[in-house]
Amino acid sequence: MLSSVLEMLNDHSERWKTLELHLTPRLLALIRGVSPGAPTLEHLRIRISGTRTTSAFQLSFGLPSPQIVDVDGVLFSSTGINWKNVTKLNFGTLTYGECFSLFQQAVHLVECQIKVLRPGDPDMAGRLGVISVPCLALLQVHFVDNPSAFLERVVLPSLDRFEPRGSGPFDGLEHLFNRSSVCSLCSLTFCWAIFNGDIISILRETLLLESLLFIHVQSYGPDELNELFAMLVRTKLVSNLSQDASLIFLPHLEALCFFGTEEYPWHLVSFLFPPSQQPPLTRYRPLQLLMFNLSFEDYPDDYFDKGLTAQLLAVQRQKCTLIIRNETDDADLLRLSRIHHFGTDQGGSGSEDGEETDGEGSDSENGEETDEEGSDSEDGEETDEERSDSEDDEH
Repeated sequence: MLSSVLEMLNDHSERWKTLELHLTPRLLALIRGVSPGAPTLEHLRIRISGTRTTSAFQLSFGLPSPQIVDVDGVLFSSTGINWKNVTKLNFGTLTYGECFSLFQQAVHLVECQIKVLRPGDPDMAGRLGVISVPCLALLQVHFVDNPSAFLERVVLPSLDRFEPRGSGPFDGLEHLFNRSSVCSLCSLTFCWAIFNGDIISILRETLLLESLLFIHVQSYGPDELNELFAMLVRTKLVSNLSQDASLIFLPHLEALCFFGTEEYPWHLVSFLFPPSQQPPLTRYRPLQLLMFNLSFEDYPDDYFDKGLTAQLLAVQRQKCTLIIRNETDDADLLRLSRIHHFGTDQGGSGSEDGEETDGEGSDSENGEETDEEGSDSEDGEETDEERSDSEDDEH
């Protein structure tokens, strides 16, 4: 019965514009089309149930030229389409060599998502040399091995959003960004990545980055996080970058997000943001969102001590978005700390019972902590907070 339905579908292949197939390999083989094939096909989506090694999509008459392709369960070599007009691709599994061959053929590719990218035949990848993908703006890829052999062979001059995933070290990223002259990269997301003390050198190559996400990147140690936060504090003043190249570091960053439980340098968090009162003719990094999405089964009621809580609440009063939540129970950890220390739940407004004075004045109550950061004990002096930048590097 189903075979008869597929034969009827074949009879109208010249009218196909969107073709979505959820079939077994045997039934997929019955999709053959009729003359002249599928000349108007724009969107192709294939999902295979059952064994996948023998799956193939091959029409009998010509190769369709879709713009949007979403295929999972069919080998690249068995996907019978003309890749020239593809602009958006979601593919299941590719080897490096197959991916390079795809990049060579899909000259108009703009968005690419690859569920699994594995080394495969190194000789095939090597024979193809360096591949430039001139239009590619979005690349989401899950590497199953060290991706250096892949990253060393691609040039992505139009890359705007990059989301590499995988458990291996991301060797070669610095060279990819440098070689591609990725002036347009605005969003970078690392997921399950491993860094070997090279995160700062990698990020130095992304001058226009606006959004940076670390998702369960559990392999960097506290020293690397401290170095990253200290660098962000030291370089937050961006109004005069021409005098010292060492101070050019993520000058356009607007959003910084962390997912996962790490030993974060909480004492540096408040110094990442611009002061509430800025001197004339000065410009700071436009950081507006800082989010920590932690994962705790159990945590103490006073997760942050009183002085640190006051500092973090002061950041929220500067109209900056600071989110510290526990994904296990969706609890707002900063709110819980505020209730614990100040006995109120006003969502950081500081408007009840002089709470603003308590929050801001708590710096003097905890002078040891603010002194450790290099800032004066009086919270009202914003210029003192600026002077703390250079001293933060020592911590």
